[in-house]
Amino acid sequence: MKIAGIDTGGTKTACIIVNEKGNIITESRTGSANYQVVGIRNALAKIKDALRLAPIDAGLKKVDLAGIGMAGVDRAADFEKIKEVLQRTAQG
Repeated sequence: MKIAGIDTGGTKTACIIVNEKGNIITESRTGSANYQVVGIRNALAKIKDALRLAPIDAGLKKVDLAGIGMAGVDRAADFEKIKEVLQRTAQG
C-alpha cells in the first residue's frame, strides 16, 4: 500500500509517499496551495502537481490513499467548499 500525505501552505505544497510500514518512498514540492491566497483553482492545480510528481519520481503508477492538510481551511464553510471540490476531482 502506498499512502500520500500532502501539506499545503502559503509558500509551498509538500507531498510525501510512504509504504505500509511508514517508510518514506519519495517526496515532491510545488508552490502555494493556500486557497485563501491563490484561489481554489490554483490550489487544486498545485495539489494535483504534487500528487503527479511524487509517484513519477518513485516509479509508481498510483497511490492507494491520500490525506491532505490545508492552510486556509479552518472554518466549517471552508472545509465544505474544499471537500466538495476534492471529491469531484477524485471522482473524475
